[in-house]
Formats: sequence, structure tokens, C-alpha cells
Amino acid sequence: MYFERKAYLNQLISADDNGMIKIITGIRRCGKSFLLFNIFRKYLLDKGVADNHVIQVNLEDRRNKKLRDPDALLEYVDSKNRTLTVIEGNMTGGVVGERTIPIGWGYIRGYASPKYADSPGTDTKTENKSNTETGGTGYMFEVKTVQSGSTGKDVKLLQRLLKSNGCKGKDGKNLSIDGSCGANTVYAIKEYQKKKKLEVDGCAGNATWKSILLR
Repeated sequence: MYFERKAYLNQLISADDNGMIKIITGIRRCGKSFLLFNIFRKYLLDKGVADNHVIQVNLEDRRNKKLRDPDALLEYVDSKNRTLTVIEGNMTGGVVGERTIPIGWGYIRGYASPKYADSPGTDTKTENKSNTETGGTGYMFEVKTVQSGSTGKDVKLLQRLLKSNGCKGKDGKNLSIDGSCGANTVYAIKEYQKKKKLEVDGCAGNATWKSILLR
């Protein structure tokens, strides 16, 4: 049994995605390591972060003495089996698909933001005109409305994004990335829509896609 220390945990959570290093200070033996290695780690795993994406190193342990050297620590971190799932439009045949790559690759394969259809309830279609002809960002790939009963790669992508946003299923568990939009996925969509103050209908149309992809 242990105290959750919600006040301290919530401070970490509030700055979770700001891209900055967090430094926890306090008197010795006050529970700093336990907050990070146990409580915050559990929060990350419950949020859907993969276990091999959480790296813990106790630099006070003499067995980790060598890792106090910054170069040795960097080499240790890079040696971990960490991967990232990306969406690419340059797959075989020019189709959009998922690709798993190691974190730390020496180059970025590409980056683009999709443009969405303006009218609600319609699927975004691939646009062949140039940006100057359309007066804005060209369509980069097609995303379809996801609703109860939908299946396929669009559902899988949405499930991954919902999971990364901490949205759980109706059963209170992390979403399964199975490409099938059932009760748990619909529930997670509604939870995301509530959080972002979108229309709560359990259907991922243009507004929901735009919000979750461009967050």
C-alpha cells in the first residue's frame, strides 16, 4: 500500500507534453524516486505508452556508475529497443501505410499536414491540384469517417491516436489496435470529443480527425 501523491503526480501530468526536462527536488528520502519510478511510470503505462518506451536509470546505484558519463548514458538509451509507428505515403505503389522504425534514426522520412473537406460528414478525397490552384494546403492522404461498425486501416490509425491521448474503452482498459470500431472504440471517440469540446456523437468525422491529427 502507498499514497498516490496526486498533487505531485498532477504537476507532472500537466507538463507531460511540453517537451521540457522536469527536475524534481526535495530533501533526501522524501519519495522523489518512488514518484518517478513507480507512480509516474504506472501513469504512463496506463495512458498507453509502451513499456519499452519508458527508460529508468538510478544513477545512485553503483552498478550504474559508468552511466554518469553523458556519452555512456546516451549510448545506453540508444541501445534500448524503442520503436515508433509512423504513417507514410511513399509505400509500395504510392499507398499510405504504417511503418515501424527505431527511434533515433538519423533522418526524417517526411512530414505533411492533411487538408480536410469543409462540409461535415464527407470523406476527404485526394486532390491532384497544386497548392497555388487550390489556394491552400493540398490533400496529402485520405481519411474516412469512422463510426460503429467501421473496419480497416483508418480505424487502426484512429485507435492508436485515441490510445496515445489517454482515451480508454467502455471497459476501462486501453484500446485494442484491432481495426474494428466496436463499443470500446466508440466510447473512446466520445471521451476524446468531450475533452476537446467537439460534438459528442461517437463518430470520427472531419472535425474529430482534424483535432486529433493536428493536436
